Amino acid sequence: MAGMRKGLALPRGETRLGTEHKDAAWSYPTPYPSAFDRVGKDFSVYVAFAPGVTITD
Repeated sequence: MAGMRKGLALPRGETRLGTEHKDAAWSYPTPYPSAFDRVGKDFSVYVAFAPGVTITD
């Protein structure tokens, strides 16, 4: 798993217009402390999105 350098990633999915989009977003709610040094800040409250995902209101 690519994210193991940061901690355990929690995949998130969404169903839109009847189509399920698995693993389109993920987060690291409890990152490894060493990951903060690599990233430069605490990213535990952020959600990352896969390429091609568009966020709209």
